[in-house]
Amino acid sequence: MLKKWFAMVLLTVLAANYVSAQQPVQSPYEYKSDGFSCTVWPDGSVHNLKAGNAVVLKDIGLLGNYLIAKDKPKHDARYFQGTDDSVQATVKDTGSNTFIIEKNGTLNNAMFAPGGKFTEKVTLSPFEINFDYEIETTTEYQANGPVFCTLTYAPVEALAGRGYKSVHATGKEAMTVFQKDYNDKTKLHMADVKNLKISLENGVVEFSTPDKVNFFMSDTRSYGGKEFRFDFKEEYAWKSDPYVFPAGTKFKWSFTIKYQKSE
Repeated sequence: MLKKWFAMVLLTVLAANYVSAQQPVQSPYEYKSDGFSCTVWPDGSVHNLKAGNAVVLKDIGLLGNYLIAKDKPKHDARYFQGTDDSVQATVKDTGSNTFIIEKNGTLNNAMFAPGGKFTEKVTLSPFEINFDYEIETTTEYQANGPVFCTLTYAPVEALAGRGYKSVHATGKEAMTVFQKDYNDKTKLHMADVKNLKISLENGVVEFSTPDKVNFFMSDTRSYGGKEFRFDFKEEYAWKSDPYVFPAGTKFKWSFTIKYQKSE
């Protein structure tokens, strides 16, 4: 009886260690469930996010963009996730097919390396995914809005013709469909979105943001692309007279994606 008790205690300890252990994402990590599935790269970016069998987002990663100061030479004033491969993302199994992806890294371009230090936490579960980001700047920036955001792309072929309901930061609601055929006069161009529900063949996928966070929806076909684009960011009003963000400024935002299967 005593041996059985010790065996049970040992199994409990081993299970606890397994759940809490963090492992590096050394090659693309595949998450699968009855709801969401996706691929996570070692840099922490997420790709081919499916709700059921539908790819709702092809790419999810950090983006930085700023105005070039007059005393700086011309350069590509953007940052993309994946410019720092010195530290890999980690994955932790917390049970019930829920996994936490974490990454601490930097964002770099030809002018600033690093231009910012970021922390990312993505919590994957079968029917809900939470994204949390914080970036601290390492140099001064000028920009018309927040310098950093989460850039996401949705394949046109996956969403075209699908109905959706959006809720603006003012509370205004709208119901329409994603364009199959691009029309410049009626193209998707919607700022300050708080919530979006998209009707899929086998359910509804929902994007939601907390206070002081919103997202911008657009159609990249307006400049030769092939995707719909959603940019999630901390809430800042657009200004023609740029903001000045000193070194040490912190940008923090989060958003949630949920999937409800059809009965």
